[in-house]
Amino acid sequence: GLTRALTLTQLVVAPIKLATRRQRPDGSDRLSFPSGHTANAFAVARLIQCHYGGRSAAPLYLVGALTAAGRLEDSRHYLSDVLMGAAVGLAVGSSVGVGGNSSSRFAMLPAKAGAGLIVRLQTGW
Repeated sequence: GLTRALTLTQLVVAPIKLATRRQRPDGSDRLSFPSGHTANAFAVARLIQCHYGGRSAAPLYLVGALTAAGRLEDSRHYLSDVLMGAAVGLAVGSSVGVGGNSSSRFAMLPAKAGAGLIVRLQTGW
């Protein structure tokens, strides 16, 4: 599950970065939005929460928040970058966590679209 979560997180984050081409606050490149580091941290935290419960995941959510804060402090991201990264991570972690001890009722699945790749939202309702 961990490998799937991290892989899917980057399959969601990378195309958004390439499409938006937002300049980083430090001016180093145009791959600021969303924060991939923050997305990874929150995807792992959510996956662990789905499988083992909130107490097990609490320290990992703290790591996610500290990761986001560090990205802001280092001028690598804007606040909106880390907030979107956290949202992507939570969504991906929830989708990969489906089937564990999870109450999640949706999944984000990669799907082929012509020559490209899209992310399809599948609901369980």
